[in-house]
Amino acid sequence: MAFGEKVSVNRGEPYYVEVVSGVFELWIRLKIINELRRLTHYEDLRVELGQTLEEALRMSPFRGVSRLQLEVASEFDSVQAELLRVVPEEYVAGPFGAEISEALRHLRGRLAELRDEYGKRGRIYAVAHAHIDAAWLWDFDETRRKIARTF
Repeated sequence: MAFGEKVSVNRGEPYYVEVVSGVFELWIRLKIINELRRLTHYEDLRVELGQTLEEALRMSPFRGVSRLQLEVASEFDSVQAELLRVVPEEYVAGPFGAEISEALRHLRGRLAELRDEYGKRGRIYAVAHAHIDAAWLWDFDETRRKIARTF
């Protein structure tokens, strides 16, 4: 592009997003429970987790999901934190807030019952990576503070 050349503006594709408080938490919990259900070696737990998923989904307002909704939801997943930062609180509550809250309450209660019944089994392994620019132009005290915040 040469200096002074007229620039064309691509406005992108607009999305209408209605943020319903709790939907993302419900989605995350359902996803994790489904993964646990799929991977557990305990058949009784697998059955109970499946029932718990079904109960929570029946309580939620979702009756069907189109392919387009799934695609938009997957894109929204990557930008949700930014949207929640810029969306005023008064716009967060939607018409399905009570149903979502009820499904989450039920899910949390049911998971507490399952934890009491089955206990805490297994091990969790965590792996992480941190990059500290020790050769940057800040002083040693700032490097110490950065390392303390990182670890």
